[in-house]
Amino acid sequence: MTNLNRPTRRQFVSTAAAVAGAALLPSRVLASPAQVSAAITPGMRNKPASKQKILGKVEPFPLTQVRLRKGVFQDALEADRRYLHLLPPDRLLHTFRVNAGIPSPAEPLGGWEKPDCELRGHFTGGHYLSACALMYASVGDSDLKDKGNALVSELANCQKALKNGYLEPSPKNSSTGCARAGGSGLPSTPITRSWPASWTCTSTVETIRRSR
Repeated sequence: MTNLNRPTRRQFVSTAAAVAGAALLPSRVLASPAQVSAAITPGMRNKPASKQKILGKVEPFPLTQVRLRKGVFQDALEADRRYLHLLPPDRLLHTFRVNAGIPSPAEPLGGWEKPDCELRGHFTGGHYLSACALMYASVGDSDLKDKGNALVSELANCQKALKNGYLEPSPKNSSTGCARAGGSGLPSTPITRSWPASWTCTSTVETIRRSR
């Protein structure tokens, strides 16, 4: 007759492994809750928990320490670099000069720099200056550095011509256009009427600061 209480080989091995593992554990791990409570002194109970300072293992490093080798990423970088060189400074500055009352015979750019776009100035004062600064840090292109510095100088002339301390690519009453169009194609609300002006100004100022 088969013994129903006889453990299988798998059960025997599992039990033996558990017993062997428990023998290797420190005695405090196997202590009962009562033993743990008795081991805690009153002073330990009243002592506030301390926070261990963990040092960061990841730190940022400048782009000057990174160089791309031949491949698709370097090809993309060089395509961006050629595009930055293609854009004429006078066209980039057009909307800022017009708003400051400075003659600008240059043909305006399209897209965000289109004269009737509520986001005009955002590309020139924001993305383009950022791209010049990052490209100089990435490949050491001194021509783009000079181009970015020249744009900042011309933007300073526009700021001076406005005589109000601000640098603006659009007149103050341009918010009426935002109110009519809703700015983003959304229903006209205080938020959709104000987002182009606040976003453009904030991005432009911050990017000029970072490009220095």
